[in-house]
Order: sequence, then C-alpha cells, then structure tokens
Amino acid sequence: MVLAGPIVRRVADDAVSVWVALRESRPVELAVWREPQISTGPGAVDSGADRIATGSATPRAMGRNLFVSVVTAEADQLPFVPGAVYSYDLLIDGVGLRDLGLLEDERAGARLAGVHPDAPLHLALGYEPDRLPTFVTVPPTIGELCIAHASCRRTNAPGPDALAYLDDIIRTRRANVAERPQQLFLTGDQIYADDLAGCLLPQLNELGRELLGFTETLPVDSRDVPVEIEQFPALRRKRLVREIGRFTTTDGESHLLSLGEFLAMYLLVWSPRVWQPLADADDVFTASPHVEANHLFDWEAVAGSLTDWRDEHEQGYEKSVERAQVFAAAVPRVARVLANCATYMMFDDHEVTDDWMISASWRDRAINAPFGHDVLQNGYIAFTVMQMWGNDPAAFTHTTGAPAPKNEMLLDTIEKIGTTAALAPATRAALDPLLATGQELKDPEATFHFWVPGPRHLVRVLDTRTRRRFIGRHGPPKLVGDSLDRQLPAGPLTDGREVLFVVSPVPVLSSRLFDNFAQPLSAVVKDLWANRKGKAKADAAGPPSTGTEKMDIEG
Repeated sequence: MVLAGPIVRRVADDAVSVWVALRESRPVELAVWREPQISTGPGAVDSGADRIATGSATPRAMGRNLFVSVVTAEADQLPFVPGAVYSYDLLIDGVGLRDLGLLEDERAGARLAGVHPDAPLHLALGYEPDRLPTFVTVPPTIGELCIAHASCRRTNAPGPDALAYLDDIIRTRRANVAERPQQLFLTGDQIYADDLAGCLLPQLNELGRELLGFTETLPVDSRDVPVEIEQFPALRRKRLVREIGRFTTTDGESHLLSLGEFLAMYLLVWSPRVWQPLADADDVFTASPHVEANHLFDWEAVAGSLTDWRDEHEQGYEKSVERAQVFAAAVPRVARVLANCATYMMFDDHEVTDDWMISASWRDRAINAPFGHDVLQNGYIAFTVMQMWGNDPAAFTHTTGAPAPKNEMLLDTIEKIGTTAALAPATRAALDPLLATGQELKDPEATFHFWVPGPRHLVRVLDTRTRRRFIGRHGPPKLVGDSLDRQLPAGPLTDGREVLFVVSPVPVLSSRLFDNFAQPLSAVVKDLWANRKGKAKADAAGPPSTGTEKMDIEG
C-alpha cells in the first residue's frame, strides 16, 4: 500500500507536512504528539497523551497505481515549541504505521505483502519496535542549530551512500535536539536520470508503466514509439538522447525517458519496498531489431559483433551491478532518515539530464526537438510531484475565495495524466507555460524557489535552472535571470534573525577570474583543438559536445 514514505517535509511553528506515495487512493490522516511515543494502535499512544496537531488529505492521482499526498497537521492550540521532539503517526484509511508493518524491522521470512523477497529489508521507522518516528523543531538559539546537507545520490557510484550515515547520527542522538539534525537540505541530483546503473532500467521501466497504468509513447522521426525496454533497451540509449533529444550528457547509456521511469526512480532511491531483482548480463547484452529505427547505440557496428562488445564491457557491467547492490543496501536507512527529519529539496541538472539549460544553444536545440521536449517535461513533472510539492505545500493550495496559484494549476494539470491514464498532447501543451518548456524563452509560471524560516535563521533556496537568461549562444548564463530580487530579497534581516543561509545547487563563490576568463578560454581551446584534429564530428554515441558543455560554464 505505501510505496514510499512517510517523508517529513516542511516543519513550521504551527504545522508539519508529511509526504507519502500510495498504490491506491486512500484517505490519509496525520497525528502529532509531543515527545517520543510508542504506538498502541491507529492514532493511539501508550502514554495516553492528547494529539497536539492533526490533519487529513485525499491523495492526488498521479497514475492509475500511484497516489501522492502531502498531508499537513496544524497545531490545535499552541504553536510547536522550538527545540522539542515530536512524534507522529500516519493513518492510511484508518490504519496506522504500526499495523502497516512500518514500525518493526522486516525479516526475510516475513516480508510485507507484495514486497519482492529480494528487496532490501525495511527497518523500523522509529528505531525500536512500535516506536513512532519523530522530528525536532529548530531550537531558539543559533548555538543549538544543527543542519544537514546532502546531494548527488548516484546508483552506480563507487563507495557507500553517504546519506545513510545520517541514520547513525539520528539513532544515537534521538533525544538530543541540539545534536540531531533539525533540517536536512538535499541540494540537487536526488536522482540521476542520465547516469544510473543499467541493471536498474528494466525494473524501472516495468514499475513506471505499472504506476501510470499505460505505456507512454515518445516521438522518434515522426513515429510515436512506446517506451518499452524492448524498444529502448538498457545501455543503448546514449545515441538516442543525444541525436534525437539533442542532450549532451556523456553518461546517457540508460537515460530515463518516460514519466513512469522518472517517477519509479524516485521511489527506488527513497523506499526499499519497490525493489525488484537487478537485471543480469544475459538480460542486457542482447541484440535489438530497433537499432536504426530508434537511433540506438549500435554495439555491433562499433565492436564488430555483439559477442565482442559483451566481452569488452561485461566486466564493467558486473561492477555496476555490485555498486547498485551497495546502494540498495543503504536505502532502508535513507528511508528512515527521511521519516525522522524535516527535509527540503531542490533540483539541479541530473534530475532531468546533465547540462540542462546550460546555454541558449542547448535550450533551443532540446526544446525544439520533440523527443527532447517531452523527456524534459517528464523530468519537471516528476520533480514537482516527488520533491517540490512538499517544500512549500501552501504554494500548491488556494484559500476559499482566492484564485488558484500557478503551482496548484500545475498539480491539477499533472493529475489529468493520472485520472485519464494518458499523457495527451493537450496536457503537454498546457504544461508548456507552467514549466517554460515552450519554444519562447520565458520564466515558468510555476515557481520552484522557496524559503524556510527558523527562530534565529532564515533559509532561501534558489532555483538556478528554470529562470536562466543567457549571454550569447554559448553562455555563461545568468543563473536566476531577472528573478534575483524575488528569490533573494535585499537585506539585512530586520526581524531578529541572525543568520541567512542561501542554498544554490550551482556554485556561486568561485573565483571571478576563473568564471570570466579561465573557463571560457578553456572551452574555446577545446573547440579549436577538436576541429583541428577532426574530432568535432558525430560518433556512434551521437553529436559532439561543445567546449561550453564539456567545461560546465555556468558559474
């Protein structure tokens, strides 16, 4: 029933919001108590304490089998006390976390219903049997402030997933408000859409189509091609996304394409309960009849034969399988972190594709390529539902008598996909002005930047991707375009707050000499050298990248 979550999102002085993804449409209720509590049943605790905040919500249909909710519990009387521990229970159609099986460690012989036997074992969200998960409010003094920061969770990266270490910190310091994180900021690349372990793609494709309830099609040479693993196999997609999508990633062998694949990827990195067995080499190193028609990477032409290609690359593939296994083993701990700490998120490029909007040239090429346009939109849609909505739920809700904000209109438009089980051209067209994915360079009508207050500090989280303006065809971009005053109002702070944190997914403090001289010069040198050596032509993996794209000129 619970595909992913609960994830504690925005915590204010009078309310807390929790995100959850369900397999069916069921009413969701959030109940909050002071101090650590042990569940004795749905919405009940052994201390007999009264709830201090409650809220309910009806999930939105994001697919035939995907219902997402951000439920907010508002304090009944007094606001939340700064620097205090609070417990919460999430009731799904009247069934609490304990009876859903989420407050105890899962055992290999007693898996949750519907969970694959090979999936990572779920861990008790409250760290002890029947204990409810907790969150802490920001303390009243700067000296007790504890903020955690993480980014860039890549499923095929070497080494363990560092976000799981935060689980140790919370577990050992649960009662110490000043030493456990009160706020966690994930500042870009929560998923890698372009650079992921190829062994994950078959299950992502299958899960994505199951979530949506239909198989999405994408335009390839004026044909609508279903996004199935047979049409777009793992490890063969790099040429497709570069040649037809006009992207510039150098790691797009298994690039996510469909909305379902993007949504499934978020579930996979946040929840152990949706995992399926990884694809082995025999599943992936297979011939395809769609190489030329679908612009797939032609292994046979490059290596001489499928056997020769496999001999050359199978060892690397097995290494990526091992790395994906290490990543999967940490997911239950990451899920527990997200259930016990207020978490705020902002995208960078890899949630959509590497180099996304790096220059005017890049934008024009990708937006005007029908295939690229649709994949970009899919990444935006998934970010909105899985990340942005929980950062500031009020921005997605209108009050009685007031017009609906653009963010709410964005959710309404996305929900048409789930309620109709189709991604119609009319829906794509309606999303264009909201997401700024139309051909004309404009700011999106929806807003993704946000702010998070504390008693003595303020956090401003910048959107450095969707509001860019460009200097010439090849950059560098103005990262926030003309929106700086809206995203980061002029100071100083005059309301008693002592510290301002500014969160930018893109570096902003590098040397001016480096930004204005060294990087652009290096890009020009790379372009001149490539042309002199005759290396600027397309290869088997698609068109070449410019020096701007190779050097990431976006400081």
